[in-house]
Amino acid sequence: MNGFLLNGKIQNVNSVDTTIIQNELDKLNIQETNIQNRIDQHITEYLDCIRRKI
Repeated sequence: MNGFLLNGKIQNVNSVDTTIIQNELDKLNIQETNIQNRIDQHITEYLDCIRRKI
């Protein structure tokens, strides 16, 4: 059975336009990548700072 959960009940659907969902997932993936890149940059800068002090 194809459907989705809405207000605790399964709602039947014949077809779903997943374009909006895919676009939102793409945006979230981009945000996740940007956050991970910033974290990686901070870690790199921190490690470089430690290396200079050693």
